[in-house]
Amino acid sequence: MDEGRPDVVIFRGSEIYLRPAEYKLLHVLAIQPQRCVSYETIYNEICGAGEIVDPAQVYWHRHQLAEKLKQAQGGDNHEQAVPLTTIPRRGYMLDLAPEQVLAR
Repeated sequence: MDEGRPDVVIFRGSEIYLRPAEYKLLHVLAIQPQRCVSYETIYNEICGAGEIVDPAQVYWHRHQLAEKLKQAQGGDNHEQAVPLTTIPRRGYMLDLAPEQVLAR
């Protein structure tokens, strides 16, 4: 990920074009890989601190991001699951080892 190009990321060798909220969601997860990022932190990143957030909107962005990551790795490849994990009632996690993630 490169903040100089917030419209695209490279995932497993493929370019993925993202909408602004998808990029913000992935970025907040990528700076803390394999760690649960709270919903509050995610809401603040996507919508801004103090804004009223509909959790369904964030879920939709997560869903769209997961679909794009799935397509980038060849569709329904079950050997390589999409590395977005929901931690119930707590937040989301990018389930990639820190050495697999480059966010600048």
